[in-house]
Amino acid sequence: MSATNVTAYQDSIETFLSEWVSKNKVPGLSVAVVSGDEATYTDAFGARNLSTNESATPQTLFGIGSCSKSVTAVAILQLVEEDELDLTSPINSFVPHLEAAPGSSVTVEELLSHSSGLPSDGSLTALIARLTGLREMGVPLSDDRDFHRHVRGAVEERRDPQAKEFFYCNTGFTLLGKVIESVTGKSYSTYVRENIFEPLGMDRSCFSRAAFESYDDRMQAYFQNDDDLVEARLPVDPLLYAPGGVISCADDLVNYLRFYLNGGSFEGKQLLSQESMAQMFEPRSTRSTFIDGTERRYGLGWELQSFLGNRLVRHGGMMGTTTAAVAFFPDQNVGVSIACNVSPPQHPSVACHGVLSLLEGNDPKRSVPALMLEKKLGSLEGEYKSYRGIVDATVERDGGTLEVTIQGFTSEFSISLFPNDLSGDIYEFETVTDTGQRLAVKFEEGSDGSIDLFLRRWRLHQQ
Repeated sequence: MSATNVTAYQDSIETFLSEWVSKNKVPGLSVAVVSGDEATYTDAFGARNLSTNESATPQTLFGIGSCSKSVTAVAILQLVEEDELDLTSPINSFVPHLEAAPGSSVTVEELLSHSSGLPSDGSLTALIARLTGLREMGVPLSDDRDFHRHVRGAVEERRDPQAKEFFYCNTGFTLLGKVIESVTGKSYSTYVRENIFEPLGMDRSCFSRAAFESYDDRMQAYFQNDDDLVEARLPVDPLLYAPGGVISCADDLVNYLRFYLNGGSFEGKQLLSQESMAQMFEPRSTRSTFIDGTERRYGLGWELQSFLGNRLVRHGGMMGTTTAAVAFFPDQNVGVSIACNVSPPQHPSVACHGVLSLLEGNDPKRSVPALMLEKKLGSLEGEYKSYRGIVDATVERDGGTLEVTIQGFTSEFSISLFPNDLSGDIYEFETVTDTGQRLAVKFEEGSDGSIDLFLRRWRLHQQ
């Protein structure tokens, strides 16, 4: 992907993002596109603050949430390269929180890949709910002692670590931050600033509220409350730093992407070896599977999947009132970052994939799974009638499923349909009846664009 290519697609990118921002009621968004060793496009859409109507810019600070996990992974691997620790090192060698965990000792690698068998203990969720002002869950998490007690009390929840079962565990990354502090004798934020932010020229990136508020060009966070946007707070706390606390801007994330696209090097400085980079991108566990069978895997601080026939490295972030996504094709040498000052109905990962799709010459609605699902399920919504209207059905989308309400001559009932295959012109779904039977349901699209629903003995036509 060359700078010329990006310029050629700029109008398409801006049209796509403008529509996405409007559809998802996002107050403000920033975007950066990087090709090789240069920023080829940075811009912003909407307002960083609605009450003043101040525009978002590529310098606007946003919380990037769990995209921060890759920063923590870089820090850990730097210490591995300095022989300060090993990926197989037990966490108990550095911090005491998991000493009572059943089974074998939890390792650094297991926490980095969410494969330790530890399910979420909810610490980050409870903190975000409190610090954003969304709600109070009554969980004591005001200092390290509270955190230690909370984690220690949850260790019996651990599943068999030998199964390498994926559990997204934010607490594991908080513990990795404490490992960094134990090994270096520095606070997590100080180590990251000195060894990652400063060498990468990420001059505005920070962690603390004081640093965030020292910049005029910063986001105002919002909640979406039905059709309203309500001012809220950006959650900031040292316990959130390692799993999700990085505050950054598009201009800084350009350099962060350049670092990855150039094999751990930035302007002649090798911050991390190519061998360590390869370790980050090696799948260790499976997070989920898409309808078409594509697996979303997890390496060390990064999610990994195939997209448009290419190897995609990505991560999303969500901290209640701020969301972000960073994604890149390492083999095509192109990457994108997007950040928003709200948590919209569609995560900015969808928009990020949409931009990458455009850069590859594809229509996002035909290549991005969430947008494909939205388009196809949306086309199936509506009223259906059987021959001579003897049976009626109403089809409505509910997230990634369809709700079908059938009105017969004696009764009305509803079923939920789960998609199995949306490729081609026949869309296959499945439901389970109240008698425990698996029931196949199909929608068929005709050459004239008409849609027929095949449900049990009935063929119903979309009106």
